[in-house]
Amino acid sequence: MLNDILDLVDRTIDARLTRLNSFLRIQSISTDSTYSTHCARAVNWVATQLRDLGAVASVHSTKSHPIVLGKLPAQGKRLLFYGHYDVQPVDPLELWESEPFQPTYIDNGDGAAVVARGSADDKGQMSTFLEALRAWKEVIGDLPSPLRS
Repeated sequence: MLNDILDLVDRTIDARLTRLNSFLRIQSISTDSTYSTHCARAVNWVATQLRDLGAVASVHSTKSHPIVLGKLPAQGKRLLFYGHYDVQPVDPLELWESEPFQPTYIDNGDGAAVVARGSADDKGQMSTFLEALRAWKEVIGDLPSPLRS
């Protein structure tokens, strides 16, 4: 079962990286109000990904930026996943070796790594979780536990 899931991920890695790259390109800097529309794009991106997985996803206003709540039905114990779509500012820009919102793949000595604002906190992790769910559902079908994210 796990090998089937990993084989699927290997066969479909380009589509998975395309989704990650599209998320990383969104300039969702939450501490700067000039990026509010970008934060809204990121919220919609997350909600769309959850809906594509079959979740009921809803966007909720807060005093600051909205949150997304997604629910995937299943049997068993409930799982909860948290992630955030916003990123830190890119300043000082001159310290970047590549454009902060243009994903760049490098060999870091341990293999390929993606460099972009948010790739390590938290868009990369959120995308990994979503892609794991996507691969599980494509190979196995329903999730073994209900999920809230």
